[in-house]
Amino acid sequence: MQRILTIAALALLIGCAGTPAAQVEEPAMIDFTTLKVPSSPNTWVVAPEGYLTTAKADTAAPVYSQDPDAVFEKLVAIVKATPRTSSVKADPATRHISYSARVAFTVFRDDVDISVIEAGNGGSTLVAYSRSRVGYSDFGVNERRLNSLISKLTAELAK
Repeated sequence: MQRILTIAALALLIGCAGTPAAQVEEPAMIDFTTLKVPSSPNTWVVAPEGYLTTAKADTAAPVYSQDPDAVFEKLVAIVKATPRTSSVKADPATRHISYSARVAFTVFRDDVDISVIEAGNGGSTLVAYSRSRVGYSDFGVNERRLNSLISKLTAELAK
């Protein structure tokens, strides 16, 4: 049993190796038209099919019947109410939000960028990128973060 715990602890340390995120400068808002995603499994990308030209989405983005400004307003409110978020930068003119999210029970920070875009017929969709600042693996944290955020947004827009 001791050997299994030691191996598990080493695997966790290797997956999270790096400089604590508190020492890393806050990133600028990213440009989705030039997005490049590393090959490491510590990112998650959500985008409409065919939207990205320099990266591949991990999953397709939902389409909402509401206009992009209304969706962006709800998104900003949800992000600001989400625990462990900081450095929230929201630009209503471009409908882009960028923020830092601390991983629960750790000192590690991830960066998240989301843009709400037009989807035709007055509707909207989004493109989102969540990524770890350090380490090789994120143990699915970025995927769960974006899935949770999208679920909350979908529920709010359904009211």
